[in-house]
Amino acid sequence: SNTGFETAEAVSLYFVVDDKRKGLFVINYDALNGTDSPNRAGLDISSTGLSGYGNVSFLVYDDESERKDWNSLDGSVVDARWRWSNGKTDGAVLGYLPSNGFCLNLRWDVLRGIDSIQFGSYNALTIEMEFSVSLSTANAMGDNDIEACAELCSDVCAGFSDETSCDNQFACAWCNNSCMPDSDEDGDADECDDCPFGTCAPTVSPG
Repeated sequence: SNTGFETAEAVSLYFVVDDKRKGLFVINYDALNGTDSPNRAGLDISSTGLSGYGNVSFLVYDDESERKDWNSLDGSVVDARWRWSNGKTDGAVLGYLPSNGFCLNLRWDVLRGIDSIQFGSYNALTIEMEFSVSLSTANAMGDNDIEACAELCSDVCAGFSDETSCDNQFACAWCNNSCMPDSDEDGDADECDDCPFGTCAPTVSPG
């Protein structure tokens, strides 16, 4: 689980879509410099929009306790377990999933050695994964769960019907009386922006 996006004493979560438009959900526990002990996690996953969706499994794992079967009837995984030593990491990759249009509901019954849960989002301008959303573990334990949704920017932005609420979203902007994606976050929706990726400078092909 050394993905390059680890954070000590945190669960790092993010979606990936591969070149065949297949979705993956990455779960990463801790970082190589983590110090808390003992380190354990127990997770139940339910979903919205994945009932009847089959051929899903933990594609990457290192212990059988992590490889719980996907219930295709209701789109769920029950009692996936992880245990890792100090200075180590753990995690798994769930797939293959649709590229968008669903949500995963995550609830842990144990998170030892973990202080926070963070969600990653890719920034196309900086070509970096950013973890701007971080929650306390209390938000996803006991009777609480957290929802991670795979949605297109165009669908998310379209849900805001007025200019004020639209412009309050970091990746949306008001354009032609509707809320649309704003890739470079400059306040102009892509379709109303001459330079939607931050520059209009010509590019030169190598060679």
